[in-house]
Amino acid sequence: MSGKRYQAIFMVLLMCTSYLISPGVPSAEAESNGRSLRHIYAFADGDGQNIATYGGGSPDTSTVVSIPKGAKVTDVEMKLAGASATGWSDVEVSDVEDWMSGEYTSIDVRSEDLTLGMLNPELSFESFGLDTYVDAQSTAIYDNGSFALRQPHTSNATETRFSKQVELQSNVLMSRSQGAIVKHHDYLFMSTWMGSQFQTMVKRMFVDNASLDTTIHLDQGNCVLPQDPSSSYYKGYAFRDWALTDDERLFGIFTTYKYFYSNAAPAEYHRVLEFDVRDDDVWHCLHSYDISPQFGDYTALSYDRTRDKVWVVHNSQHKVVTYEFDNGQFTRGDLIYTFNTAGSANQCGTSNGITRGIAVHGDMFFMRCLKDNYYNNRDQIKAWAITGSSTSLIPQPSPITISSMGTGLVYDGERLITVDSGYSSSSNSLRYREFGSGITYDTIPAPGSTTWYGDVIYTESDIVAVNVESYWSAVSQGDRVDYWISADNGTHWELVTSNETIHFDYPGSELVWKIQLIGSSAVSWWFEIEYATEYSPSGTWYAPVLQVGTSIGKVRPEWDFELPTGTNIQFRVTNDEGVNWYDAVNGQELSFSSDTASTDIQYAITLSTDNSVFTPRMEEVIFWYEEGYPDKPELDVGNDGTFDWQSIQFLNESSVIASDSSSVGSEVSAAPSLVEALNTFIPQNGEGNVEIPIAVKAASPGRVKIYDLDITYEMVTRAVSVEIEGGVLVPDGIWRDLSVYVALGDGVNSVTEVTAGLESDNLPSTAFRWETGNQCNTVNTEQNFVFYDSGNCTLTTTPSGLKKITIPVKSNWTLQDNPSSEAIISVVDNEGLKVSDWTSDNFGLRIENDLQLSDLSFFDFNEQSLQDYAWVRGGTNLSISGTFSFEGTS
Repeated sequence: MSGKRYQAIFMVLLMCTSYLISPGVPSAEAESNGRSLRHIYAFADGDGQNIATYGGGSPDTSTVVSIPKGAKVTDVEMKLAGASATGWSDVEVSDVEDWMSGEYTSIDVRSEDLTLGMLNPELSFESFGLDTYVDAQSTAIYDNGSFALRQPHTSNATETRFSKQVELQSNVLMSRSQGAIVKHHDYLFMSTWMGSQFQTMVKRMFVDNASLDTTIHLDQGNCVLPQDPSSSYYKGYAFRDWALTDDERLFGIFTTYKYFYSNAAPAEYHRVLEFDVRDDDVWHCLHSYDISPQFGDYTALSYDRTRDKVWVVHNSQHKVVTYEFDNGQFTRGDLIYTFNTAGSANQCGTSNGITRGIAVHGDMFFMRCLKDNYYNNRDQIKAWAITGSSTSLIPQPSPITISSMGTGLVYDGERLITVDSGYSSSSNSLRYREFGSGITYDTIPAPGSTTWYGDVIYTESDIVAVNVESYWSAVSQGDRVDYWISADNGTHWELVTSNETIHFDYPGSELVWKIQLIGSSAVSWWFEIEYATEYSPSGTWYAPVLQVGTSIGKVRPEWDFELPTGTNIQFRVTNDEGVNWYDAVNGQELSFSSDTASTDIQYAITLSTDNSVFTPRMEEVIFWYEEGYPDKPELDVGNDGTFDWQSIQFLNESSVIASDSSSVGSEVSAAPSLVEALNTFIPQNGEGNVEIPIAVKAASPGRVKIYDLDITYEMVTRAVSVEIEGGVLVPDGIWRDLSVYVALGDGVNSVTEVTAGLESDNLPSTAFRWETGNQCNTVNTEQNFVFYDSGNCTLTTTPSGLKKITIPVKSNWTLQDNPSSEAIISVVDNEGLKVSDWTSDNFGLRIENDLQLSDLSFFDFNEQSLQDYAWVRGGTNLSISGTFSFEGTS
């Protein structure tokens, strides 16, 4: 029989360049203190930079460095710069709504262009009151019933006094919950009496069906409200009665006292409140008045458009008194009338009656009063008149009874209007009511277009800008009201958009306006003119603070503008709530300091002029910004959860240097440990390079560009690898070369001792030791499993500079199988012990002692091949042919 042993061809590819420098990773060498200093300038993929993207969760681990095994890092430095994770975004500002969203001083935001504000503007409010100027050329008419401009009417009507004209039921009406009601700007406004929230006690309803439109807001301002009753049982806010005057004001008797079972109305729970009611969404309280001194309680109030007076009923004294209210002060007039009715049952004018509402027009007085006892739940409406010089009102015939209690009565220029409240919580069938007044009023407005001309306003200097705020309505589709204004007495007209400032192309000193009513339903309620002959010398507009999800690194504002001679525009940006402002240039990028990082940013525009009749104009701003810049980046070498460099700076496109030299307190929060961390993850022995991740995170999401890497290191004496001839050890009696590779460290002259042995769970301690002069000996001579040929060990130098110690080795049959054994190596150089019992990581020696038979054939004495179950003659010779090999070899 013949045997075959397995022999593997083991090829080692050695680099022709300096050992252990990975392909594609640039490095360099320099001399320092007699040793060779090496540098790594690129990352593991060969690139000189890497972008780490931190999304706010786990750190980014895409940054990897490749360092030779056996390297000792002495210094590390890299640059970090921020990069946007989102790219450019923008906010555009270009119209009135945009400009109004900012804050400003001495700036006008009420036009498509941002401009300087008016200097010392004048105001002219036109409410179409009783003293409205009437130009002979005007074709529209002034309606003193609704205090508005309307189309001429083609007819009129006179309705019988107290005749029922309108009765509406509505789910808005609830028992014991209504106060006064008034018709204003073609809406119904009703005071509720069902709570104690001043701001929300007035409902706006539609005229045609009394359904709810909205709850308006009452702005209390500086008005003083009366005290609340001590008992919550009597507490309830409402207006008992109110009236509109001709200048968009409303006077109402406000009360905190709600009690339906007596005629008491204690004065301490009442005040007359004066409101500005030009806005249908918000009524602003201007003043409050206590008019009880000398005259006692007051329960009803009306405006007489024929006298331009407010009348108030002092119920206990049965007097109706005129008042003038002016800027928080009141004056009682000389017109005082008494009203009395004989009898003891409750009704208007009786000694124990209570007047709940009054409407006055000329010599006619209409009152709503309690009728009979409260539990009868009914009221009376009664007319009174002034006769001759008498100071007593004369009752008129044919009063009417309303089948529900209620408060308030208003004459709207056509009819008497009121609303029911009811006496108890079970009261139902409540109604909004309109009654004929017996007073003639116009009806059926004419179609077409008409014009109303205002009076001329003269100024000493030319008017440069004007703002007109207007209010009109039209119920028919296509009907509208146009407002026009001119600074040169009508030579050049400008069409007005309400509350949008006009900067005159043709300034002048004669300001005039006109109103065009188009369509039969067009109504102009009021308008206000603000005008000036100069602009403010300077002013600033602050954009709303822009809040984004990640830190903003840079901005690029772009703007369109108009800059007359002598004017200027300054654009500034802040990212620290205005502590520091940075000047910006149109169309150029602005990066922020690394000292601050913010997700909030704001810009400001300052306009100025040296000539008060000119203003710069900012027409449009496109504010570009890049967010997604990281704040306070941190580096974790090895991704072990310990961050070895922790910046305290905002990282925009300007770079910061990460190194162990970073200053604590101004650059980093704690002493860096990059060098120590790198050395922790570099194996001190072995072949090739180790890849070490550098995890990156930050205080805010963003991208971190890492570049200009410079890792300085030196190589130390190290064990590199082990190999055995054929890659397998079998007990076939053949000596096989065992080679141990050692690399000298930078600055080391020689290796003086190498100890190496096989490591296996199945082996006792076995090793050999090489010493200078190719002196070898077996360390453990008592074992008889592995044998070293100590007399034939040699030290050679490979082309790549490695030291190769070679010694023949063999094993016997008692050595058990092992699929992968490693070597244990120690190395001493001329400086001392450098490697102590290092276990190799890629030797993988196979130890085999099992034989495998194969290709067996049997032959008889005639050399005939025998098959399974063949018969042979006894006493003859058989021959066997075949091969055998150790397991796994051939």
